[in-house]
Amino acid sequence: MRPPYGTEIEHGELVANPGERTTVQLVKFLRGRGASYRLIGWELLKAGHMPRSGGEWHANQIRRMATRAD
Repeated sequence: MRPPYGTEIEHGELVANPGERTTVQLVKFLRGRGASYRLIGWELLKAGHMPRSGGEWHANQIRRMATRAD
């Protein structure tokens, strides 16, 4: 199982991934401003934030980041 976006496993522990955390913070900021998940995905790609698997962001990925408690 993959750790949530914004985190990674180091020595068996879940730790923050600073680069991905920046992406999660941007998602939460844009969602707080009322942006749709689709628009957020487009903005992330435009700003150079890529999903782990490459390619495009999907609305469900962004929804999970936006609604996850930190």
